[in-house]
Amino acid sequence: MSRQWWVAKAQCHTDNGFPAHYDGEGIETDVGPGQQRDYQEMTARCQSQVEAELGPLPSAIPYAAVELRALYHLNVETNSCLAQHGYPTTEPPTEESFVSTYQQVYAGHDGALDALWSPYPDDPNQAISAREACPPAMGPEITEWLEKHGGDTG
Repeated sequence: MSRQWWVAKAQCHTDNGFPAHYDGEGIETDVGPGQQRDYQEMTARCQSQVEAELGPLPSAIPYAAVELRALYHLNVETNSCLAQHGYPTTEPPTEESFVSTYQQVYAGHDGALDALWSPYPDDPNQAISAREACPPAMGPEITEWLEKHGGDTG
């Protein structure tokens, strides 16, 4: 249900002139120079519209540690995909650091959200095309990875 809510909000952004993409965690929106005020007004309208249609954003269900480990490996693969497509990449953290940071976010620790590693470029304009070239891993990909690797992340 959470995914449906975010996809609907991203579509609303796109329908209102701000191309957007749900990346599995939130929305990446293309906001040009001088458009910040229009964007803020539009996103408030979209928030109201989606809440009227689907209700408030459902709480995200945190991933279990084994799922976070699978997500880590999938993100490392995505990082390689991005490099192959010419996008700037960053060095992944260790698997333990990746899992620990997500668990800190789930526990509500200040600053942990800013410390989350993503293989995608920080530039929103690059991030949108990068996600099209190398789509983000989500629940189905995590499940498939775990089935293929039997939960073995080593």
